Parts: sequence; C-alpha cells; structure tokens
Amino acid sequence: MKLPEQDRFDPPPLRLRRPFVTTLTAGLGLLSVLAGLAAVLVGGGALLELPALAPYLVLEHDVALGLLGAGALLLLLGRWLRLRSQRRWRYRNALSLAPELKRRR
Repeated sequence: MKLPEQDRFDPPPLRLRRPFVTTLTAGLGLLSVLAGLAAVLVGGGALLELPALAPYLVLEHDVALGLLGAGALLLLLGRWLRLRSQRRWRYRNALSLAPELKRRR
C-alpha cells in the first residue's frame, strides 16, 4: 500500500521526544486550571456578597477583583498548557504508528 505524500510522517523535533516534559506541562496545566477555578469562585462569591458566604469570605472589593482577574488568567494559562501538551501527545501517538506504516510499503 503506497501512502500519499501528505500522509508521510516527518521526524519530530528533539523536544517532542521527551515524555517527562509533556507530562509536566499537562500537570502544570491541570494545576493552573484548578487554582484558577478556585480563585474565580472565591472572587466571584466575595463580589456578590452572598449572605450565606459572608462569614467565610471577608475580602475587600479590590482583593475580590484581583482574585477574579488572577483566576481568569490562571484558567487561560492552564487551558493553553493543557492544549499544548495534548497536541504534543497526539503528535507522539501519530509517530508511534510510523513504523507500522513503513512496514506496509
């Protein structure tokens, strides 16, 4: 079976061959997303000044806004890191098929 030219796999750059870095990136992304979500929830709860949360969230308005902004940034950063690590894993998985495709030729 002959593969079309666009389906052939190029050898990856050296940085894609390091699974530890990819795993570390995925872990940092997950940690960042969780911390960002917690900060957004705490900041939003303090800004809304809900009576049920008032005894627990004693934050000034500026601090609550800061938490909300920092949480949003952490969510974006974590999302970007997760997408980057998933793209690298997808590329690695595609490369693991390369020997099988070469055998079929």
